[in-house]
Amino acid sequence: MATLDWLKELHQLGLLEKVWPWDRVVLGLRVCKWLRSDLQCPTIRGVLLASSCRCAGSKVEDICETLVHPSFNGKEVHVQWRGQGRVSTNALLHAVKGAAGAQRSVAILKITHLDLGHNDIEKHGSERLAEVLALQTTIQYLGLRGNCFSHVEASVLGQSLRLCRGLTHLDLGENQLGERGAAYLATCLRLCTALQHLDLTSNRVGTAGVELLVSGLVECKSFAHLGLADNNIFAPGANTLSVILRGCTSFQHLDLSRNRIHDTAEKLFVAVGQSVSLSHLDLHSNNIGDDGAAYLADVLGECESLSYLDLNDCRIGDGGLRNIASVLAVCKALAHLDLGRNDFGTLGCHILASQVAACARLAYFGLDAISDVTGSRVASDAIGALVSGLSNCQHLAHLALSRIELGAEGAARLAEWLGWLPLTNLDLAGNQIGDLGMSAVAKPLQRLTALTQLDLQCNRIGASGAEQLSLSMRACPALRVLKLSENEMGDAGARALAEGLPPLQKLQYLSLAATDDLSATGVGHVTAGLRLCPAFAELDLHANQVGVVLNSVGDQIEPTKGDVDAWSCFHIQRLDLSRNFCGLDLDVTAMLGEMLGRSHSLTRLNLMANKISDVGCGHLAGGLGECGALQHLEMCGNSVGDRGAAFLADVLPRCSLLSFLGLSGNEIRDAGARALSEVLAGSVSLAHIELNHNQISSQGCWRFARMLFKYQPLARLDLSENGYHADTGRIWTEVQQAGLFIDHSSKAGQDSTPDSKSMSRLKEMAMDRREGAEGSRVAVLKSLLPPHSSTMLSVGSE
Repeated sequence: MATLDWLKELHQLGLLEKVWPWDRVVLGLRVCKWLRSDLQCPTIRGVLLASSCRCAGSKVEDICETLVHPSFNGKEVHVQWRGQGRVSTNALLHAVKGAAGAQRSVAILKITHLDLGHNDIEKHGSERLAEVLALQTTIQYLGLRGNCFSHVEASVLGQSLRLCRGLTHLDLGENQLGERGAAYLATCLRLCTALQHLDLTSNRVGTAGVELLVSGLVECKSFAHLGLADNNIFAPGANTLSVILRGCTSFQHLDLSRNRIHDTAEKLFVAVGQSVSLSHLDLHSNNIGDDGAAYLADVLGECESLSYLDLNDCRIGDGGLRNIASVLAVCKALAHLDLGRNDFGTLGCHILASQVAACARLAYFGLDAISDVTGSRVASDAIGALVSGLSNCQHLAHLALSRIELGAEGAARLAEWLGWLPLTNLDLAGNQIGDLGMSAVAKPLQRLTALTQLDLQCNRIGASGAEQLSLSMRACPALRVLKLSENEMGDAGARALAEGLPPLQKLQYLSLAATDDLSATGVGHVTAGLRLCPAFAELDLHANQVGVVLNSVGDQIEPTKGDVDAWSCFHIQRLDLSRNFCGLDLDVTAMLGEMLGRSHSLTRLNLMANKISDVGCGHLAGGLGECGALQHLEMCGNSVGDRGAAFLADVLPRCSLLSFLGLSGNEIRDAGARALSEVLAGSVSLAHIELNHNQISSQGCWRFARMLFKYQPLARLDLSENGYHADTGRIWTEVQQAGLFIDHSSKAGQDSTPDSKSMSRLKEMAMDRREGAEGSRVAVLKSLLPPHSSTMLSVGSE
């Protein structure tokens, strides 16, 4: 996201319109007002309206005012508004409708790209969106993934989508359309003849729904991409798709993963062979078996343009694999081949070894978690033969061989050819290679100078193996991701590993979770090495013994000045210290507080389940106050009480970007909740608060909810399992999700608690709201408030 100063400087130099890709300017949260008056450059043809974090309050209003400014006249607008929540999205749609409304003589907005994914806008938002689509018929891209749409919302949107004749890309994945929703969608698709891309992943459309969709898509002559993963279409539904594969000469991408297709989709496989342009075929998790593999193999030889084939978890055995492997040489364009989690072992690897060398363009090869019907591990000579064949693939960048139980012997055979592969990503997780295997693999690693990701999790690597790895990875300057969780390095291994970290100038992520005997001392060694990695951003240390400082023989000791310095001089963006077995003692929380005080770029901190007390929370709070970029703070499952909550309340106002606060499973009572509510109510970014499983009374919960609900962008408030009926907190969440908000203006002394009958009625109103029931709810909701209260209610975002 561009900063205001940077944009201003570019504008003053006359370079703004020249340096931004695709002639677009980002409208962030802080640049809207400035751009209203300065977005007049005639060479800027378009504007990208986007946000890297959750918008709220005045910032949403600022963006909405910007949309109606004359500077947008005639410019192409791309809107990316993902994960902003129902209220902010409704406000945005209201502004768009006003800017392009029929009441204006000239519509100043020309939106071509509208992405509203993961906003849970449901029916109320879909109605407003339909009004916008009726006015913005120039839309080419419409993203509505993850918005809780059912067939009701599909029927609302269907009428407006018919008007968008230029629509080319429609994403409705991760909704709940079902067969009825697919029927509504199919009706409007007949008129959207320019459609090229349709994604309906995870919508439960079923066999009947697919048949209806196909009837609508046959008119889309330039159709190219269809995503139907996780829809339970079964073999009959898959066979129906053969009409599209044969009829659309431009069809390229088909995702049918997780659909229970099995081995009877013969018509689909025949159509795959008849599709002259198909390049991407994803069938993973479909249990097609050997018979389905045989049908597929019969037609793969005709798929000259096929570059992506995913058959992961398809229950293919040695026989089916033999059929697939026999045609690999014909697939000249094949670049991605995933055969993992199937039912073949040593024999299957030998079969592949003799054929895979012919895949000259292969860039990805996946063979993770394979096992024959007897459960026997893959023989080491088969691994050697397979990697020997892969050494002829001069473009191979990603090799996934995780969870095939290589052992030390298999690792040694792998190492014989590993150095000859041009890899950028190597996954060997879950192979139990041990120190001997690590020593063998470490030598060829020195030749993989382009390696960017290395996964060695769950391999029983100890201190000596860590030392060998440390020596070899110094020759991998491009390494960005290093995963070493669930090994046996301990503090000694961490120290050896740390010596090899400074040369990794591009390292961004390191995982040492669940590493045996890793204490704060070992972490100090690691952080000392990571200080010299300027690009480093995320460290995962969960499920260790980071909460104590140990000496060389494993005895707990007091931290030295060196320990404190190693922690306190470390800069990081994301840190996971959750679930430490012995908790975080006061010395370690003090060290962590020192580190946090200097981690001005920290955005995410996870301290879940660490037995942090009020005193420890005080140590942490001092450093948290300096984390101005913090967005996510997770402290659930600790021992934080009212004093700890008060410590947090003192510093959280300085964390102006905080969007998530997790304090569930602590010991907070009414006083702590009151202290938190007084400061959190003024937040402009907070979206999600968890205070469930504490010791807050009914009145305390009522006061907290009433204070926070005046803050409209709040997406979720969980107060369940406190000092009242367990379902009440969930009711509040449903009320909030239904678009009902409380603007608190009552006088002091009127903090009564609603009874269970009132709460039940309130829940009914929330459900009515979801189902689109008409009628005034404000008056009814007012009747549910405590007596003599002057609290005002508003429905939705009008």
